[in-house]
Amino acid sequence: MSIIEAKDLRTFVNEAPARKLGCLIDTNILFAANFSLDLFHDKSVEMLNALLDEKIPLYTNVNIRSEFINQARKVVIVHALIDLFREVGTELPVEIYNKLRSLKTRSDNKETLNLLFKIHDEEIEQIRNMLSNYHPTSTHDLWDWFCEDYFKGKCPAFLLVRLLTQTFRGCFNSETLSRI
Repeated sequence: MSIIEAKDLRTFVNEAPARKLGCLIDTNILFAANFSLDLFHDKSVEMLNALLDEKIPLYTNVNIRSEFINQARKVVIVHALIDLFREVGTELPVEIYNKLRSLKTRSDNKETLNLLFKIHDEEIEQIRNMLSNYHPTSTHDLWDWFCEDYFKGKCPAFLLVRLLTQTFRGCFNSETLSRI
């Protein structure tokens, strides 16, 4: 089966009415729809809106949601780390300052090219170790502080909820959310 575009959805559904029973939305569609710099953002949003216009139920499964959260985390953590850098960068130890400055520069370069920037698990672990070894207070290390004050509100689990409740012209309701 070839990939169909949103403009062809009605014809595709009319050819086999059973297709109106529902559509499994995969990780890539969720991810692209949630991040405007993703190469397939516009097409993903267009397709999801077309599915909703046709009143086709949208479904995911636990694996898809888990993959989405993992991929989104790699993007969102960059933004949270850049927020930390902007706010307290000059007060940080040189090693952490340089790492976060490098991260910001790489992110800015990608954004200039209208490309999405995300980091790999290995780099997240490296940054976590660096921040965990720095204790700005006697009770918290910098990683704890970062997670609580910068990352928590941007956490990918919240992105999934935001995606499902605010995107696509507010077409998701409690019934739709329970299916997804």
